[in-house]
Amino acid sequence: MMQYFLWAIIFISLLGKICIIKNKLLWGFYLWTFTDLFLTIYNFSIGEIQQSLLFFIFLLFSLWGIYSHKK
Repeated sequence: MMQYFLWAIIFISLLGKICIIKNKLLWGFYLWTFTDLFLTIYNFSIGEIQQSLLFFIFLLFSLWGIYSHKK
């Protein structure tokens, strides 16, 4: 069951990339924030600390993108 959810998360992340390409920046950053938060928590919970740290940094960049775009 979790594998299907992870595939959905990957799909949502790719939709975020498409939004960025299509110049719908805020939508893209929101989608990335959701997926990066999930992947940070998930990777931490399975002991993948380095991967969790990477997604946490991506989460910070997504939040920075939202902040910059709304400013």
